[in-house]
Amino acid sequence: MLDGILGKQITAAHICAAAILYCIAHGLVTLAAGPALALDDVKLNVVTQSFQWGYQPENPPLFEWLLILVQQFVGPTLASFVITKYIFLTAAAVFVFLAAKEALGDRRWAALTALSLSLCFQVGWNYHQAFTHSAALVPTVAFLWWALLRLLRTRRLLDFAILGLAIGAGLLAKYSFAAALALALVAAATNAETRRAIFRPALLVSLAVALIVLWPHLSWVITQNGQLAAHAAERLQGHEASYWGRIAKGVPRAFWASISFAAPFILVALAAGGRDLFHWRALPPGAALARRATIIGVAAPPLSVLLFGLGHMQERYALAILFPATFWFAGELMALSGEARERRIVVFSCLGLMAAAFSIRIAEVAFPGAPLCKECRQWAPYGALKEALDTEGFENGTLVGFEDTTAGNLRRLYPHARMLSAHMPFYTAPGGAIGDKCYFIWSEDLGPRPPAHILEAIKSAHVIDVDAEWARVMRGEARRRTRWTIAEMSGAPRLAQRLCRFSAQGN
Repeated sequence: MLDGILGKQITAAHICAAAILYCIAHGLVTLAAGPALALDDVKLNVVTQSFQWGYQPENPPLFEWLLILVQQFVGPTLASFVITKYIFLTAAAVFVFLAAKEALGDRRWAALTALSLSLCFQVGWNYHQAFTHSAALVPTVAFLWWALLRLLRTRRLLDFAILGLAIGAGLLAKYSFAAALALALVAAATNAETRRAIFRPALLVSLAVALIVLWPHLSWVITQNGQLAAHAAERLQGHEASYWGRIAKGVPRAFWASISFAAPFILVALAAGGRDLFHWRALPPGAALARRATIIGVAAPPLSVLLFGLGHMQERYALAILFPATFWFAGELMALSGEARERRIVVFSCLGLMAAAFSIRIAEVAFPGAPLCKECRQWAPYGALKEALDTEGFENGTLVGFEDTTAGNLRRLYPHARMLSAHMPFYTAPGGAIGDKCYFIWSEDLGPRPPAHILEAIKSAHVIDVDAEWARVMRGEARRRTRWTIAEMSGAPRLAQRLCRFSAQGN
């Protein structure tokens, strides 16, 4: 029966359809928790009020661009984030299938490789809970490997152009894509056959296409280079001042990132292949390239920590670095003699983990609270905040949230208003002329208290408080309440000019 489902004629369309069904199921669970936004979604809901070539110093804009497109149809809602993330996940499944088909030459094992994405914690669980820009990284790394493996087979000029497109798309998705690209090229350079196939004058076509794709964003990066460099250094090195302090934190994190990514694949592969898995065997060229890239990728994070003092190594960084391990493990299992048995073990392991993750997510919605969520801000009662602003007669103008969480959810509630976050000085929404209505809103339950000089300045402003009870009771707690303060800024014009970022005629 299984071989019938995983037929030799399985296509990318079949993978796409299966991925869409998987995404619909998880999307419905996300939407069942309620309409509120949480985590990084709130920041992106603020910056996507306008199309720009760049938004944040830490991430490129591909996710924001697709989100803006989706929001033209469904508005700046939770649904827009669900749709955007699952478009990327569907694309990831398709490109993994295509890349594995190139690497392994077997459609059934290519389909299993796409299915095995669910074994990775960062995809099978964290993708649904927290990902934004990393959601765009997964399909672009898969796209890179498909383009690279296809190039090894065809060596056509067109495929060098496709490789350039993959490079451009990946660097627009997340800057850590550069690590995936570097490892793939280093692995290719270690073998004479792959070296001859890739490192040819035609590679200049790839570089040219990548530059064309990247140029608008690069022009933005050039103007922001100081801020970008400072942020990158802080993000990668962490806040630890001494080199040895960063090493002490970074090395264990680097090893844990590799272990947490690879452990599920290794356990399933061992269950399927047993001791035979440890034999160094000849693999198809694509799978052999993936093996070399994985081995280099395991060594790269701790080596980077030692050389550059990178103390802030996160688990999700392994997505870019160890992604080719999926093709390697599939190639090893395919090479074993009892191939049908190995396929069954992989399928049932993947389906079992998928069912477990889905069940836990349903439990999280049905019984919210620790340990599955701590702040649980997706259940915060933002509707009460809208009722208060409606009572004040607010329809259009500028709303300034002191916390990103408040600002992002206010945009969901007032899609046509101008929205700002006091903690995001790098982004100012268009519009906003002196004299426009502006409200400053904060909650000490959701974030820190505003600075004393702001509180002093708004004493003369019209201020109201909103105290709202949460509709859901968090497990093991009394019913939560959240209090917001709303200040109408016309009574504090000097502060309004600064907080509301007004210009003489709007912008």
